[in-house]
Amino acid sequence: MEAPLTTAVVMNQNFGKYVTAKVDLNSNLFNLSNLRVSFRDTVTNTGVMFPVTSTGDVDVNQSQLAANKVYEVSLMHDMDKLYDIYGNAITISDFTTAQNEFTSMGLDGSNGQNLKTGQSLYAADINRNQKIDGGDLPRLLGQVANIDTLTKLPSTYVAGSAGYMSIPTWNAAEIRTLAGQVEWVYVNVGTSNSTLYVDMRKFPSGTVASTLKSIQLFDVYTGPIEYITEDAAWAQYKIPTTIPKAVDGSSLYSVYIRKNNNDYMFQAEPSFNTSVNSSWGAINTTNWKNITYPRTYLTTGTLGTNAVLDLKYLLWGDVNRSHSSQVVTVSGGSSTVQTNAVNSLQTNTAFRNMSTFSTGGFINTPYDVSSVDINLTNLTVTSNTIEIPVGLDTKGLNVSGLQFEFTYDPKKIKFEELIPTLPATWYIFANDNNGRVKFGALDQNKSVALSGISTPFKLKFSTIGEGVNIITSVKVSTLMDASDAKGNQLGINLNSTQIKLTGYNNF
Repeated sequence: MEAPLTTAVVMNQNFGKYVTAKVDLNSNLFNLSNLRVSFRDTVTNTGVMFPVTSTGDVDVNQSQLAANKVYEVSLMHDMDKLYDIYGNAITISDFTTAQNEFTSMGLDGSNGQNLKTGQSLYAADINRNQKIDGGDLPRLLGQVANIDTLTKLPSTYVAGSAGYMSIPTWNAAEIRTLAGQVEWVYVNVGTSNSTLYVDMRKFPSGTVASTLKSIQLFDVYTGPIEYITEDAAWAQYKIPTTIPKAVDGSSLYSVYIRKNNNDYMFQAEPSFNTSVNSSWGAINTTNWKNITYPRTYLTTGTLGTNAVLDLKYLLWGDVNRSHSSQVVTVSGGSSTVQTNAVNSLQTNTAFRNMSTFSTGGFINTPYDVSSVDINLTNLTVTSNTIEIPVGLDTKGLNVSGLQFEFTYDPKKIKFEELIPTLPATWYIFANDNNGRVKFGALDQNKSVALSGISTPFKLKFSTIGEGVNIITSVKVSTLMDASDAKGNQLGINLNSTQIKLTGYNNF
């Protein structure tokens, strides 16, 4: 008998797929709204939407797409959540960040010292005149103080009708790859990072290799690249990864990847996109002014092509990107997220310990951030007037902006006024609406920051009925923020998520 033979049969994981899509999703936005990705046929002007999961993966029903079509693609949020989204995303640190940029700008309009990315500059340019000026700051502050809104629902929209609204959306990278026949790309894998090689023959005329900052390489890596050098054959870049999905064979495109010692050869057909209107990776602190309106396009091939579509998005006014996609750069083989935002609630012990509330991970750093303490105290009510103090311990930091939102039962108590104990130069705001009071303050001249232990606010309520008989509570909303003079967001350690109000007669 002949020797027994074995053959491994492997399912083609790309069979039946036009596209695999993913969003660089900020969990802060996902916690506020259901999200969809829209694919609109640019010829028929009809489209379909697919849900986005908590990991950012888009659950695409491939049967609703067609071959050889051009689709305009955008991330969309629930229209009924519009005001919640912008109320939470645009906070005091966004304003102080933009304010510091404006006050540090040159007289000729040159960039200031605070905003280091084109995405932040674009988000801060509220009046869309391609510069940060005095017209932007009042509108940002109006959104923060709940005096005005940066965006509004269409007058014809019927609340509760399950509509969706698009968010400015970009392709994540300037270089995108599809599976092909020729090894136009290869990666030499090192111990902590790798060297990427792209064949110079694929660069379009006028595309300068040294200016490219990002790549989507199949499903093994999407992110920043650092230019090293080039010759007649190859452009070389550093990437901050050892491409584990290619190394361990878990990539959906493993049949297009060939190993030769530490080199991994990709049968990848690269395409180049350096437009700031469609490529997130192409945006910098100079060319952001050329953004008119972000539009992302996908051209489908045949079934089984399975193009990888990685998306980034930006909320208007979200200067520190606390709810938007992140800007990541690479230098010396190490990557850095370019933002001054932190997820304040991640360092908030009271919220972190609540089993029903998930704060997610840090936005910009894997380690603890500088934070302040906010102390709240339960009260025994002995009259019809209640004053709730908000205690602050800056723990050695200088605080130039604070913002909170308290919720209460309007059938039991009524908000009367905010009593501040702040320097006269501080701008103070309070807005009460249907059981929610949004309040805060900022050092508008950046001259007298708070430092040490103080009680910057007292909230005055009156009881509806006899105060000595009341049993209720004032709860702290997750909408809170603290920042220094430069707009750097500070963590908030909150000792309690609610203040219990108990009438004297109930003891």
